Amino acid sequence: MSKNKLINELFWLRFIACLAVVVGHAIQTSESHFLPDDSALGISAEIRQVIYLSLLFGTPVFVFISEFLLAKSYPVNVPKGFIKKRVQYLLVPYLFMSVVYAFIEAEVWSVKGLSLEIAMNIFLGDSTVYFILIIFQFYFLHIILNRYLNKWSPKVVIVSSFIINVVYLSIFNFIKSPDTVYAQYIWQKGY
Repeated sequence: MSKNKLINELFWLRFIACLAVVVGHAIQTSESHFLPDDSALGISAEIRQVIYLSLLFGTPVFVFISEFLLAKSYPVNVPKGFIKKRVQYLLVPYLFMSVVYAFIEAEVWSVKGLSLEIAMNIFLGDSTVYFILIIFQFYFLHIILNRYLNKWSPKVVIVSSFIINVVYLSIFNFIKSPDTVYAQYIWQKGY
């Protein structure tokens, strides 16, 4: 397969993911602002929740597409200036939007309250643009692990990843959160 050959399936995947994200946000916004009771639209809250949850694959699909194209374009090493370019086009807008969302979502409009909200948005991904942090994690993982992943068996990598994921999620689902504000935040949102 030629390095520059377009992968038409990715266009369809992106199209479907876009629809899933837009419809998911529409349902979520409708739930929180416009549909206060179960009788709205003749669809129960449970059915709306099932539809919403079934659309949550959209954001991870964009992360997958990003890493897929990264691995296809740079199978050995990323070019010089790769991170600088991503900082310019992704991280700077991420930082700006994290501040904007802090002003929109802050419960306390004080220097301390806004500073805390901004810090949580930037460092913990506590806003709608959190997926940019995930994409940067994949960039760094790609840079660090790519030379090893090209040598390892895909079966071993997939099985190992599955085991790590199950253990990780089991911690949050089967172990009670320690009784501190920070631990409760991590148990509720951070995992």
